[in-house]
Amino acid sequence: MKNRCKFKPNIRSESEMRYVSGFGASLSAGLLLRFGTERTELGYGITVLYRIRAGQYWTASRLAKAGMIASDFERHCPFCPVPRAAPPETVTHWILSCPAWEEQRKETIGAIREYGTHREAGMTDNAKKFVCAIAGLDPNEMLGIPLIQMGNWMESWLCTADKEWNEEVLEKLTLFIGRTAHARFRQLTFTDPGSGGG
Repeated sequence: MKNRCKFKPNIRSESEMRYVSGFGASLSAGLLLRFGTERTELGYGITVLYRIRAGQYWTASRLAKAGMIASDFERHCPFCPVPRAAPPETVTHWILSCPAWEEQRKETIGAIREYGTHREAGMTDNAKKFVCAIAGLDPNEMLGIPLIQMGNWMESWLCTADKEWNEEVLEKLTLFIGRTAHARFRQLTFTDPGSGGG
């Protein structure tokens, strides 16, 4: 019987290419692949991180646009304490600032040590740059740095930076993503498919 299904990996998605060079996308994809095979307990967080990199993760804003949750959440984060006063839920908002995930943030990415030291510093600019590069996020939204200034930062960083620090950031990021991604979907109220999204 002829095998009709051929596996064709998507090495560099269009979303990944938005923020890093082709070489940087390959390096970060390779780091994720190696890390995922070595640290299987982080599997769900790494799976979600791959979806974020490919621009395929369902934020509340995207779910609302698709009519899967209330349309109000296209413009406001449903997890913030006062949703109508909150910004839209973007991946950057979820990872860095949504108050609903503050406890998980403190336990994971909030405990990242400062690059080159052993002192906990949380999400410093270096950690944010690494997260932008590894997750394919917009550095302007996260750091206020225009994309053009990021240049080939990912390439030089992965080739020269402290590999232990890179893995620490990646571990804590995937822990945060894995823990909160499940909780996000448990808290959402999905609309009836025939109701048009509320």
